[in-house]
Amino acid sequence: MTRGEEKEKEKEKEKEEKEKEKEKEKEKEKEKEKEEKEKEKERRGEERRGEERRGEERRGEERGGEERGVD
Repeated sequence: MTRGEEKEKEKEKEKEEKEKEKEKEKEKEKEKEKEEKEKEKERRGEERRGEERRGEERRGEERGGEERGVD
């Protein structure tokens, strides 16, 4: 193997390593985005549950008020 061929192989190896690093970074970004989406879903779910509870409390107060009036 000549010196030129060796340098070419080294360049090719470096190029492949850089590509692998880029792929790893992309995977990390995807995971990060996925986690953020999950967190957002959880937040939204908690907000909805909170709204549902408030709605139930309001309905309970309305019912309770009507029942008290009947007695």
